[in-house]
Amino acid sequence: MALGEPEILVGLAEIISERTGTAPGEVALNSTLASLGIEPSPTSVILDDVISKFRVSMTEDDAAGFVTIGDVVSYVQASQT
Repeated sequence: MALGEPEILVGLAEIISERTGTAPGEVALNSTLASLGIEPSPTSVILDDVISKFRVSMTEDDAAGFVTIGDVVSYVQASQT
């Protein structure tokens, strides 16, 4: 069963909090990755966490197009169906 937007957002908030120290409550759909402290170097670690947690395929090129958390949530939703 595919996860909905709220479940994906919570999962992403947990990953981001663990990796960056950002409080999960600060992670919103319109949050930019940069505003959450996600810089190019840890992006691949976070990318690996997203792939593992949500069991989706994603390339570095896919991830390069992400600007906001909403972009990541939309990608995960589309990849689950």
